[in-house]
Parts: sequence; structure tokens; C-alpha cells
Amino acid sequence: MKFYKLNEGGAKRDDGVVVQIKHPDYLEYTEGDLSVDVSIGYDPSTRQIFVYASELTNWSRPTSVVPISDVKKQEIAQNLKEALGALKGKFVVS
Repeated sequence: MKFYKLNEGGAKRDDGVVVQIKHPDYLEYTEGDLSVDVSIGYDPSTRQIFVYASELTNWSRPTSVVPISDVKKQEIAQNLKEALGALKGKFVVS
């Protein structure tokens, strides 16, 4: 499925996966009832925004005790790449 732009900082897919930049330091990834904040950082020298998906450990909502497996982290990273491709800017997902 393809992501489409919701607004200047967000993208959505028809199955309900949403990526929304919430703050200069993080974005929110939502999949159904689960969501997690993903750290981001901006490098002004390269004008790139780095998205640190590899640092994810647990879903933030509805509860922070649900772990995120390595396989799921890879799926989230791929979804982030696709979603951020719909937005304006240079994003690097790691």
C-alpha cells in the first residue's frame, strides 16, 4: 500500500498506519491501536533529518510494556522510509 501526504508533517496509508512529525525531536508512528515516538535529529550542514528507528524498544501506547521485536523494527523502518518519502525534506532512516 502507498502512503499519501496528510499535511506538511504527516503521511497515512489506507490500512491506518500514520506517521506524524510532532516535535523537532520526535515523530509519532501509529499502527492500529499501537503507537510509538521515534527520535529524530536535524543536521543543518547536510540539511538532513535523521530518524532513529533502530532505537525503538517498546510501544508507547496504549502501554509501554509491549516490546517491539527486531523484525517489527525493520517493518517500521521500511514504513517510515515510504511515509517520509511522501513528505518534503531529506530523511535518513536508521
